[in-house]
Amino acid sequence: MALDKAALEEVVGTVAGDDTLFAAAPDPSRARALERRLRGLVGRR
Repeated sequence: MALDKAALEEVVGTVAGDDTLFAAAPDPSRARALERRLRGLVGRR
């Protein structure tokens, strides 16, 4: 829910389970930008 409330421009939809998250991006370049952003939040490269 926090990801939905963040209103990230790279995200057009999300689905989440107990330990899984899927975030859809509208195109490949924004998907890569979203990946970098999320990896930065969790401290992974």
